[in-house]
Amino acid sequence: MENLKLVNYKQALQLKNLKFNIGAECVYLLGHKTLVVDLFDNHNTDKSIVSYSNKVYKCIDAPPVVVALKWIRDEKKLIFNTLGVFNGKYGYRIFVKYHTEYDIEYKYSITNYESNDIAETELLNELLYILENK
Repeated sequence: MENLKLVNYKQALQLKNLKFNIGAECVYLLGHKTLVVDLFDNHNTDKSIVSYSNKVYKCIDAPPVVVALKWIRDEKKLIFNTLGVFNGKYGYRIFVKYHTEYDIEYKYSITNYESNDIAETELLNELLYILENK
């Protein structure tokens, strides 16, 4: 697997509750917060239940943050983008769509993060919050 930052356990649970269904090469063991990487190279295609360390666990997908963000953009139709470096910091912007596809209101921008990975993770947290509370 490439060096892509994966969603954390809480984000994985939130995505599951929002019906995230793309699948991932990595999973968290449900209730144990243990990340299992590249588990499915051994012809096990059922990712909902796995055998790990001589026990059977239910699992939830642990996709890369960028995959989760793309899924939110494509499936949930939220409009957002990450920002490049601005005054030495990274950040993101979120827009809220009202009434029609052409009526878009700017929500806010945050540029206070030391890296793009941190900005994307915080963006994902905010988008999941918006989706859970709409």
